[in-house]
Amino acid sequence: MKTHGERCDEGRRQNPAGRGLVEEKLASLRIGARVARLRQAVGLTQAQLASLCGMQAPNISRIENDPGHNLTVSTLVKVCRALGRSVRIQLPAESPARARRLEERPAAGGKRR
Repeated sequence: MKTHGERCDEGRRQNPAGRGLVEEKLASLRIGARVARLRQAVGLTQAQLASLCGMQAPNISRIENDPGHNLTVSTLVKVCRALGRSVRIQLPAESPARARRLEERPAAGGKRR
């Protein structure tokens, strides 16, 4: 019997279109795990962190444990500020081929970029 991770890896190899969804879920897990580690490092319970953020403890639990939870940037910023941290959003560079296609596409008004 395959593990969940093995099934995910197999799915990514077989279905490149599903890769984005898998990567998004993995990123969510990493964010939640990072929040949990930071919270524990400063010695706060989920309830204490929630109180600092003006939230309920189950919300902190969902952030830390549920990759399907729709975490907004504003909520992440609020939680990180309560932990004495900031948020940095990094957008990956596009592949050269995709960048060329975007440059070749006419912009609004029919002009090329």
